[in-house]
Amino acid sequence: MEDSERTTEAITPQTIRWESDHTSETTVLQAVLRELQQLHKEQIRKQAELTAVLQRQDAEIRSLRESLHRASTTNTQISPLTLIGNANSRSASCRHAAGGDRSVFKRESCDVRTPLREEISFKLKPDTFDDDVPLREFFSQFSLIARANGWPEETKTAVLVSCLKGKARAILENVENLETLDFAELKTRVAFQRESIGTELLLEGVTSPKIAVERARAVKLIHENSFGQKGRYFNERKKERVDESKEKKERGNNSGNLFKTRNGVKIGNKRECWECGKESHFRSECPGRTETGNRE
Repeated sequence: MEDSERTTEAITPQTIRWESDHTSETTVLQAVLRELQQLHKEQIRKQAELTAVLQRQDAEIRSLRESLHRASTTNTQISPLTLIGNANSRSASCRHAAGGDRSVFKRESCDVRTPLREEISFKLKPDTFDDDVPLREFFSQFSLIARANGWPEETKTAVLVSCLKGKARAILENVENLETLDFAELKTRVAFQRESIGTELLLEGVTSPKIAVERARAVKLIHENSFGQKGRYFNERKKERVDESKEKKERGNNSGNLFKTRNGVKIGNKRECWECGKESHFRSECPGRTETGNRE
């Protein structure tokens, strides 16, 4: 009976309120825990979906790369001679349509470069070449690109033809058959065209490098002879002026001693020519020197 009374006394309103609050907090914590578990599951599901999407994208990228590699391999197997033949036929048709006029090589009239660029697959594309591009810089870059792309000589010839524009393309006018034109010869033609003598020869219809070299040597020899003759002329004139200066100085020294005494008799000073060795005149008055100058 006493124990029952003590238990009844222990259960007070405060105790009931505390137990109610504790139960409510427990319920809230359980609800929060369930939410966290739900969010964790949702995060795992989304991460799995994202991983699957990334894997599909990687597979698609690999497939595209393989397709591009196969297409590039197929395009690079096109015969360079076929490309040169097509370019040659286009060039010939343009010359025939324009009656051999140089204007057919203008960009707006006949563009050989664009079709060739469409038919050849480029890993690295060379720049176009015109009169404003430095020759050595262009060929250095072209050699590096050709080596990187693995082009044979025939392909390098075709690509170089497609890179020419402006006045540089005029060198193709005198080429009868592009199929027989090798890369070294085309490179030589481009180099000679950039020089002033090469441009003059091209306008005259001369395309032989041997003739261009002979013309350059002849011009150089003419310049050397011209400057050599001028140098000799100035040296001779300088020597003559020095001799005349000496003669004038000697005349001045002898002017005060025009007559000398020999045994008490005054005689005149004899004049001697340095040119012929005769007396009675000076070198500047020598008749022989005058005749020699007239013959020259």
